[in-house]
Amino acid sequence: MKTKRKQYLINQFQLRDIKKCEDKNEYSIKVKKEHKPVQQSENFLFYMTYKITGRVPAADQSNPLNEIISITTGRGANADDKALLGKILNKGFFFKDKKYVFLDVSLSGSQHKTCKQYYVSEGIYKKLKERITLGKEPNITVPSKYLTAVALMTTSCNLFDIKDYIDQLDICVIDDLEYELENQHIVYNAPYKRTDEEEILYQSYMEALEAIKGYEKALAEGKKLAKNKEIPKRKKSNKETEKTINQWKEEGLRPKLEEAAKPISMVFAKGIYKWIPCYTKQQCERIPEERFVFPVDKITTEVEFKEEIKNVPINFADGTALMDINFAEKLGMKLEDQGGQLRFPYCKAFFNILELREWLKEEGVESITDLFGNPHPVDGIDILMTKSCFKAFLEKGETDYKDGCLFKDMDEYKDLIKNYDFDTFGIANYVHPPKSKYTKITYQMLLALKLKDVYMPMFAQDECDMINKVIKIYSDTGDVNWDDVKYILAFLNMLKDEKEEISFNEDDEDNEDHEIEANPILDDEAEEIDTNENWEEPIIQAIKINKNMVFDPYVRKKILQRIEHMINEMRLGKMYMPCNYYFATCHIPTLIHWAINRDTEIIKEMVPQNKVFMGKTKGMYVAMRNPVTSYSEVAKLEFIPDTCKWTEHLNHIIQFGEGLYMHRMNLDYDGDKICLFSIDRNYKEMEMTWLAWCKTIKVEDSNAYIYTHSKKEKDLNKINNQGTVTLLDFLQEALPQVNYADKDTVEPVAFTKEAVVSFILHADDKTGQITDKATQVENRMMAERKTKKYQDAIRYGKYLQGLQIDASKSGLPVEICKSFQYNFRKKPTFLYYKSGGSKWKYDNQYESPLDWFAEKLLSKYEKWIGEQINKNTRKRKDGEILKNTLALLENPNLDYAVIKEYEAKLEPEFLRYKDKFKKINERYKTIDKYSKADENKEQRKLKRREYSDLNKKTRERIYKLCPNPSVVAQVAVNYAYKYSKENSKDKKDLRWQDNWNFAWMFPEGILYHLWLNQDEDKIDVLGSDERCHYDFNLLDHYYIVKDDMKIYKQEEIEEISDIEVLEEYLAKEPANDLELTNVLCMGLDKGLTTDDIANRVYDGAVLQLKINDGYPQLWDATGKIIGIKHDILKQYEGSRIVIKKVYEDAKSTRTITVDCSIKAIA
Repeated sequence: MKTKRKQYLINQFQLRDIKKCEDKNEYSIKVKKEHKPVQQSENFLFYMTYKITGRVPAADQSNPLNEIISITTGRGANADDKALLGKILNKGFFFKDKKYVFLDVSLSGSQHKTCKQYYVSEGIYKKLKERITLGKEPNITVPSKYLTAVALMTTSCNLFDIKDYIDQLDICVIDDLEYELENQHIVYNAPYKRTDEEEILYQSYMEALEAIKGYEKALAEGKKLAKNKEIPKRKKSNKETEKTINQWKEEGLRPKLEEAAKPISMVFAKGIYKWIPCYTKQQCERIPEERFVFPVDKITTEVEFKEEIKNVPINFADGTALMDINFAEKLGMKLEDQGGQLRFPYCKAFFNILELREWLKEEGVESITDLFGNPHPVDGIDILMTKSCFKAFLEKGETDYKDGCLFKDMDEYKDLIKNYDFDTFGIANYVHPPKSKYTKITYQMLLALKLKDVYMPMFAQDECDMINKVIKIYSDTGDVNWDDVKYILAFLNMLKDEKEEISFNEDDEDNEDHEIEANPILDDEAEEIDTNENWEEPIIQAIKINKNMVFDPYVRKKILQRIEHMINEMRLGKMYMPCNYYFATCHIPTLIHWAINRDTEIIKEMVPQNKVFMGKTKGMYVAMRNPVTSYSEVAKLEFIPDTCKWTEHLNHIIQFGEGLYMHRMNLDYDGDKICLFSIDRNYKEMEMTWLAWCKTIKVEDSNAYIYTHSKKEKDLNKINNQGTVTLLDFLQEALPQVNYADKDTVEPVAFTKEAVVSFILHADDKTGQITDKATQVENRMMAERKTKKYQDAIRYGKYLQGLQIDASKSGLPVEICKSFQYNFRKKPTFLYYKSGGSKWKYDNQYESPLDWFAEKLLSKYEKWIGEQINKNTRKRKDGEILKNTLALLENPNLDYAVIKEYEAKLEPEFLRYKDKFKKINERYKTIDKYSKADENKEQRKLKRREYSDLNKKTRERIYKLCPNPSVVAQVAVNYAYKYSKENSKDKKDLRWQDNWNFAWMFPEGILYHLWLNQDEDKIDVLGSDERCHYDFNLLDHYYIVKDDMKIYKQEEIEEISDIEVLEEYLAKEPANDLELTNVLCMGLDKGLTTDDIANRVYDGAVLQLKINDGYPQLWDATGKIIGIKHDILKQYEGSRIVIKKVYEDAKSTRTITVDCSIKAIA
């Protein structure tokens, strides 16, 4: 099902935008000139705000929802930031003379992580808070748990009108199905208390660690002196006696502790672009041979991991709901839509769409009793959900009702729903059938496998093979094989379709259930100089009209940028593999029997054990859930075809039977997704054809192509010499890891605004730290191939990750032990392409398969691709194999005088655009290309928005000066393709190399010109299906090639169908002769100089003017001589030209300048 979410405009600011008012103990926001509201998807909070104010949202969402402001603080808030945050959380602030106060019940799990709060106008605060809480607050509570329950109102979702049904709506909540799995072989964590001897050992570790910190602090002081230029520069003559830290390190020396803060001089290091300190040999000592070893074990972590056979508790249907088809239809859904994630006050669940009422009736059931003891007639039940889905249950004793519930029963809950006018129902996410067999995986998934260097290019085969096909038209030599245009068109269509799909389903940052499914299009790290956001469609149309446009510099640049982005993604392990994501739920027939009987003994007898179901799916699959923190989380799933008539339609939802799946994969069923990997592929039979490029370049492994293939064959034969090798063979066997204390919480406190503010100010999200350190552990394990050595550290990382995930609800602080912090303080090398910064700050001591693949193989591959697309194209143009595409972008029928007139009018606009474009780029030049830090993400968004606004305003201004698309496009092409690329002494300010954006802001005019210059031999691709006829496929996208001899009529091309060039703009037959002086002649055939044509171009020579490929040329009886560079000559094609004077160029033997006269044709 597809339903586009409404978008609201919200004023969003950063904490630094808050300023203290002069002479007042108040705070306000100063609006910057470039401030613009941000788009956020609809949610209950925004909807209820409109209800309270009595306003109706604008149809085009053009007006901001001024009653709400969001403030982002980022994850790196310092003490001053937190002090200011505390002030505005308690006191609020002013914006445009209106006071805003903190909405202290709107902090979701994701907002807790990104440090973002909502503030609402003081006048509606009480009403809005009462509405979204249904007037309920606990007496005492764990603040984070209650806040997360209420903040469901702020997560984005599609809202559906149910006001005509709200009186009949029946939600039946039943007890969770909880019991123990007996005699399970597991690993579990337990607190560990050090013995006296171990305590002494631990203190020795700490003393050594403090000594290291003291030494590093002294070095840092020395570096600071160099940074601040407080020490003299090193003299050239002292180069051998005063050396840097790294230079002395190469000799086995280091600065002494007492000398570390006293460098003798400094030198500028070009590689890292900073001043660094130097020391003399007398200031140094030998580097200690014994390296400090600080193990990550039970002594240093105080956590022991035990392998035992124990009983393990499970919540079989945690987060599961069942929705009757009759209610689903009121939300615009059908049985084949299967399910999704629901949102309603205090309700969060993944629901499966069933003929629920009919099923229960067939079971002979008349009513289901909810956990409050009240019966619900089955013919009226709309939603059946477990207790875990109803977030109104807090800790016991926190309210006066059952299990700390905020409501006496569901009748009270329903009365309050109606009382507070909740007349919409929310769907946060839908079940979507996979559109391809391929999905991008993550580096965490790769680190969970048994990896060797050679396996990385093997896993990348499908994606890189696609890239090689896309660039084939550029990488070939000699004549062009125009059939290869099909790969370019298919690639561009894939990019366009994926962008549309992502845009359609895009969740804003407040959707805490957003899955970590990599997409290649809208990722923040895609650094785009071009700001023509929807650039794919004009280029597709351009190539369809004239296939030669694949060689246009702008087109080549765009294709190269997208391929480079894909390569950077692959450096991070984000590569396409045969896998797909599916929502997870429990075995539904088991849940139905639980709803009817509430007898765990009956359940234990009938529940399928270690089996999973998904429609007719059958056989073994590998399963992972994002984010994977340990190889122990990878599961093998045995699918059994679903034979239950009530659930067999759920062919895109995984139903899990009884097993340790939830513990192994950190899984629950409120909307978690599982990535399923096919094991059909036999990697022994895979040919790594994409590596053929290695044969053409020099690489370290002498011949990487042969080397990699032979190594692959050797390694895979070790795995299985006779049979097949599938993904199953790359799994590492490991016991599931269980945390028995995962439901612990802090002690409840009185729920007040002060308690909420305290929670925010003391919140310390360590997700990023833990993820990076856990990644480094696995990366090192891969580099050394020593699983046992790093086993405890990996288990500890997984343990910490679980604590941090629960922290937003439990309120418990997460402490990372010092040994884990010390050993894994540097990130793996390949993460440079995620975090950015200086490469020397990464862990270069180890090289894992991911590091090798990112740094060595893909770097060379990226360089080779750039050479094929650019250098190889230039060679073929020089050899006149390719046409000049500039001529295709021009309208040969326009009058030269008209063009010059509008060039003069539009030149200030081009210069203005160029100036503003460069100022935007300068303003944001400090953004790290790869960094995913909140600050950099926000800066990228602002940069793209400013570029987009610049484009829009420039188009509007130019079309006011000249309303004709053809004339505008002609002038824009002249500036973007000609004048900005020339080294003109008179027009230096027009120079703008490698940027053609200005022309492509006017695609309608460009397409019109291409239509005028279209070639007859057309090629196009149409989407197809694997089950139908197709000519080729790229990554499971199937296409039919449509090539024929055809000339398009103007009305056949929608974008240009209404373009008309008035008579006044068209060229007239030249009536007068023309006199020109100092005209540049260039473009000699390869190998010729001006000496070779001296007897053909001379004073008094009479030649013929011809136009070839859009360029004027001088010809005589024997053929072409040289090109003559002047646009007005295009109107004199076929005329006689008399050379009056020839001036030689002292600096070049391939250009001349002439005075000439042109005789108009009578």
